[in-house]
Amino acid sequence: MGVSINVSSVDKVYSPAGGHDIGVLDRLSVAFASGSITGIIGPSGSGKSTLLHIIGTLETPTAGTVTYDGAASPTSEKDLAAFRRDHIGFVFQQHHLIPHLTVLENVLVPQLAGKGKRLSTDAVSRANGLLERVGLAERTSHKPSELSGGECQRVAVVRALLQNPDIVLADEPTGALDAATAGALLDLLLELQKDDGFTLIVVTHTPEIAARLGRIVRLDAGKLVEVNG
Repeated sequence: MGVSINVSSVDKVYSPAGGHDIGVLDRLSVAFASGSITGIIGPSGSGKSTLLHIIGTLETPTAGTVTYDGAASPTSEKDLAAFRRDHIGFVFQQHHLIPHLTVLENVLVPQLAGKGKRLSTDAVSRANGLLERVGLAERTSHKPSELSGGECQRVAVVRALLQNPDIVLADEPTGALDAATAGALLDLLLELQKDDGFTLIVVTHTPEIAARLGRIVRLDAGKLVEVNG
């Protein structure tokens, strides 16, 4: 499991109506090996999240290419949505759980989106198994309002892993948590990556989190300035 990713000479320019162009990424090239773990760091506004969104096909580059095991992503919106659903898991700083759904239902949202509101028994079994792995087996019927912040983020991680993704992209996943809870969540992500072998890319501002990720990519003003590891 896992996919190699190659970002080649990527520019990203936003052109707001009636305003000046805003350049966010500038001829950026970087590669991620299949099954690797990488942290992306840099000051605010350096393009970290934009790079992650481009890798995740949530945004398209203005110029340049991104390939996955040597192949380009699909071009139609329908095929792109299927590509994201089947190959990429996202974990954001805010857990984005749906308040009126239970923990189990929140985890199964990707399955509902992909299968026209028909749940497979395999998906339900995997969801329950993952929730047990992250210590939430007793919380499956609870609503997000009944959980702690760390528990909500664990649900978000399980939701990201439901479809057995090849790539997991985490954008400041610990940014809203205290230090102890943040460390525990990173422990969980690294444990799951070791077990499942997906390619893990984590954007973080936190030096303690970055230090545990091994390979570090540093951006500044939309450019790659350093790669460690």
